[in-house]
Amino acid sequence: MDWERLAQAVIDRRVELGYRTREAFAEGTGLSSRLLGDLEKARRDNFDHVTLARLEQALQWKSGTARAILTAVPDRDEADPLDAKLDRLKVTALGLNPSDLRRLNANVQTLIEWAGSVSGRPEPSPEDVAALEQFQRTVNAANDRQRTVADVNRRQAQQGIDSHERTFYQAKG
Repeated sequence: MDWERLAQAVIDRRVELGYRTREAFAEGTGLSSRLLGDLEKARRDNFDHVTLARLEQALQWKSGTARAILTAVPDRDEADPLDAKLDRLKVTALGLNPSDLRRLNANVQTLIEWAGSVSGRPEPSPEDVAALEQFQRTVNAANDRQRTVADVNRRQAQQGIDSHERTFYQAKG
């Protein structure tokens, strides 16, 4: 989650609403000056959903805006909600962090542009080859993380079954 990005968005919106200082905004909205200071300086990253909802209300944002800012991938065109949903799906499904996702999106875009510009089958440029290799490494790393988690879960489940079987047979015998 990008708390610095949220901090800048809070400052920008506060100023846009006519509050030149954090203290004036705190007085006008009922939020504490300390809370606003922590938010605007990104000193904390553990604000609960109630606090973020109060902040959204004070900033006259739609519900969910703060979370969207925290999880958005800044290099994407955020005007398209489908892209934002796709990015959240990639983060969740592949276990990517936002910087991995930015690299993945950039490499996919480079690959798409390269594929679209190819007429016939010319030799790809070194940059195209590097982008494709980086994309493959990113996908492989995400797949490896998924396999590792699945293997750990499978081993833990098997250990639990083995433990229960031993207990069953010991009690029976």
